[in-house]
Amino acid sequence: MKTKLLLIALAFGLMSSTCTPEEPSPTFDCECETVYYERQQTGWSGASPVYTFVEVASTEFIPADCETATDDYTLLNGQWFRVNCQTVE
Repeated sequence: MKTKLLLIALAFGLMSSTCTPEEPSPTFDCECETVYYERQQTGWSGASPVYTFVEVASTEFIPADCETATDDYTLLNGQWFRVNCQTVE
């Protein structure tokens, strides 16, 4: 009886694994890197502080959608970063 149940479970497992279509791999039109920055106060403009951003680290370029790029510095979890992308030819 245990053997029959095992064979039935195996048959259903094989049937379900053969029915799933393969997902097409996405194509990306850009390669992007994440660049991390440290914000440093460099002076004052009247009563307001003036900041500059100094690059501290970056990642390797990876395939991505061009819309991933960020034009402004972004603060997330205490880290400043920008995502720079370049078009793949």
